[in-house]
Amino acid sequence: MKAVTVIRDEQEIPAILDRLVPLIAQEAAARDANHELPDTAIEAIAASGLLALNVPRTHGGVQASAAAIVSVCRRIAQADPSVAQLFQPHLAALDALGRVGSHEQQAFFFREALDGAWVGNATTEVGVARGHDNMQTQLSETSLNGDYLLNGKKYYSTGAMHARWIAVMTKDPEGRIGVAWVPREATGVQVQRDWNGFGQRATSSGTTTFQQVAVPRAHLVERWRLFEAPQSHGAFGQLHHVGLDLGVLDAALSDGIEYLKQRSRPSAESPYLSNSDDPVVLQAFGRYAVAQRAAAALLDEAARTYDALDPLLRNPATSPEAAADAAARISLAVAAAKTFVSEQAVQVSSSLFEWLGAGATSRSLGLDRHWRNTRTHSLHDAARWKLHHLGNHLVNGTLPPNSGIL
Repeated sequence: MKAVTVIRDEQEIPAILDRLVPLIAQEAAARDANHELPDTAIEAIAASGLLALNVPRTHGGVQASAAAIVSVCRRIAQADPSVAQLFQPHLAALDALGRVGSHEQQAFFFREALDGAWVGNATTEVGVARGHDNMQTQLSETSLNGDYLLNGKKYYSTGAMHARWIAVMTKDPEGRIGVAWVPREATGVQVQRDWNGFGQRATSSGTTTFQQVAVPRAHLVERWRLFEAPQSHGAFGQLHHVGLDLGVLDAALSDGIEYLKQRSRPSAESPYLSNSDDPVVLQAFGRYAVAQRAAAALLDEAARTYDALDPLLRNPATSPEAAADAAARISLAVAAAKTFVSEQAVQVSSSLFEWLGAGATSRSLGLDRHWRNTRTHSLHDAARWKLHHLGNHLVNGTLPPNSGIL
């Protein structure tokens, strides 16, 4: 791998994206059509310094704001949302590390991120009831230095295929939920590329199996401690999902407008020579512009709310009442952005075909990938309960749960 850039100021990020985004966009439609992994983009991002966006300054990182981080996700998602999705488990793992990891764990793994190490995830289990109590992946103690052996099977392991480290959610010997940081190449780790969704085809997701994998005690982060007090770890992860969906909306509109102006033909009933002059068509795209602006405003509000209030949740001197209020305000702002942006991305990426015509459905164009991608991605975390929490707070003043989901 090339020498890794160390970002010192988040003002450097736009220039890095200006170099990276065109590379990521190259052959994105072909990768989608052929289910190919974005190997070149993955290597370029690792060398760019972006994998250390949320490494604290005290550990040599830039400690970028949430507003800057979601702008990265949005721009990369416009080029290829499969690539943008790889950031979510990576940055979320670093966020949890920064909240509850020991000083030694932070020093080691933040240094890995600064060195361009990708972190994949291994969280979800299939065939068991939801909830941490039902998790089957387990650490057992060995007689060797008090370290552990890891056994379990995970699905939808985004980023695990190409990662240097896999963050594995597991029960510790006491039944508490932790995250074991496991080298991708460790003995007993098997990663299958068996993700076959109709969207997000290049997310490097699949089934990961752990059989008697040795895990040093020092590599187990005590995730359970996240939820001992009000927190915004879950909201931080959600912000990336919102940025991704907005990036897909951007891409769908950009590609749709290009096709509209260059290739589409007016309706037989239209007196206009070009669809770009037809006021009926322009009104529809005016509504898309409103949706795009509103979505961007909600995401910006959510990110800024997080940036303003998250420091309170990291400060042990904050009162429990102030912490609960801050966590709730962050969760509700992110939930509002998530529900609206996901809905608009799905709707716009589908309905714009009404104005492009049948020719736009040609497989060679790949314009359907925008809808397939956002439709698939938006199902990762359904909006219906976020709407419930928003409504319950508005009507009854009930704060959302401190579950890590919001």
